[in-house]
Amino acid sequence: MFSPNDHLTALRRETGHDIRLVAFPWWLMTLASPVWEMARELREMRYLWDTDHRLDGAKLARLLPDFQPTDMATVMLAGLPGDIHPSQAMRPGGQPVAAE
Repeated sequence: MFSPNDHLTALRRETGHDIRLVAFPWWLMTLASPVWEMARELREMRYLWDTDHRLDGAKLARLLPDFQPTDMATVMLAGLPGDIHPSQAMRPGGQPVAAE
């Protein structure tokens, strides 16, 4: 089972950067919930954020006995660009935000 801190530690190790984990702004969801339905739905699922989760792979192992899982580092880094700079603000397209 991996907690958010386990994921953070792995990302720091694999990227070589000091990545910060910030709290989700639940107060903002409370504030937005009267006018934004998704905020209400997110608030209803807050307990999932605070609860550790674990998947049992027993059924998968029975169905696919030769399955070899991909290691966590490969999975986490697959979605990151190779030239990631966590301390630099980026635009959605991956372009750095230049100082004005």
